[in-house]
Amino acid sequence: MPINYLYIDDDELRDVTGFTEILCKDSGISIKHIQVMSIPDVIKEFKSGFETTSGNNEPYSGFIIDQELVKKSVDEQRADYHGTTLAQHLRTEMTMGNLSHCPLILLSSNRNIVASFKPDDTSSNLFDYVIIKDNLTQSAFAERAKTVLCDVVEAYHFAKRPIGINEFNDQEVQNLLNCNDTIFQFVDSRLIDYLKAKSKMPHAVVSCIFSSLIRSAGMLSTEKMLATKLGVDIERSTDWDKVLEALSDYRYTGIFSNVKQRWWTPAIEYWWYNNSEDGEPLNALSCSERVEELKKILGTNELEPIQLSYPDGDQSDKLWVNCVVSGTPLDPYDALRVRESDIQPWEQPKYLDITAVLKQEHKRKGYALHSDDTSKRELLKARLKPSAQS
Repeated sequence: MPINYLYIDDDELRDVTGFTEILCKDSGISIKHIQVMSIPDVIKEFKSGFETTSGNNEPYSGFIIDQELVKKSVDEQRADYHGTTLAQHLRTEMTMGNLSHCPLILLSSNRNIVASFKPDDTSSNLFDYVIIKDNLTQSAFAERAKTVLCDVVEAYHFAKRPIGINEFNDQEVQNLLNCNDTIFQFVDSRLIDYLKAKSKMPHAVVSCIFSSLIRSAGMLSTEKMLATKLGVDIERSTDWDKVLEALSDYRYTGIFSNVKQRWWTPAIEYWWYNNSEDGEPLNALSCSERVEELKKILGTNELEPIQLSYPDGDQSDKLWVNCVVSGTPLDPYDALRVRESDIQPWEQPKYLDITAVLKQEHKRKGYALHSDDTSKRELLKARLKPSAQS
């Protein structure tokens, strides 16, 4: 489907063309930039549709909005609102049925503004995705931004409900997550209930899946998290691809699956239970024991276990989580939790490595230590014997 964004920014076209060209290049995205105008005129422009090069009009897919709408436009108009004011008005129009539910993207050069509007899984957050303009000059960031801008349009397509239709049923939630019956039985019932309860709020459904499923740990694992749970050192294991091939049926393929590869963690544990000789739970085994069992299952010898990070200390070898800052594999017993006020019950806490905390790296990344783990920090210093000192 065509992906057409209406972009509202007080800068002139010549000043934003660089950013829009980056987002449009090889992505299937089209963007029309307009300077500030009254909110009714913005809505009128959106409803009129995106004019293509052939002269036809296609529906707009969503909005890209700058927060600081302070400059006069070339025709001497000045906005009497901020980007957040416009976004709130648009959300209200969508709720009232006057405007089709669609993505709202914040694009700003102000890093503090962007940081304060990072989306979470609640319906109160205005924006589905936030972008720092300067970051678009980094190719990896730009590619990710383009992927999200495409996937979020698809997400709204699946999440929208006709007016008057009741909440999602199990099959519709399963369709959103695009998983088979085997995997769906492992999806946390609290997530299913949340998505059903928010059926008439597409923004909340999309935000929940993006923030508390795709971008969080728990039900889904990244490749690095998957390797930790299986105890495999990817860098030293030439047959890691064979592991991924064996687990291909358990990849997440629902909305936002193009943003980054994820695997269903409970389904992986189910696969392990059915294929391992003793049926021992993964997290009850050491990395070496997991790898030896994997070799038997897959018929390979080219897999190596993860080495412990604290050989001089008393570290558990039953690694299960990764430090959110350094990526270091850890047993939760040897990890510190991040303070989170809005974690959902189906999410796994974020964890920190003691070295990252002692070096204050977590603070530079915007993470705070859970208050209940303050005393544990001192215990880990003594038990793990990290070389870094606070």
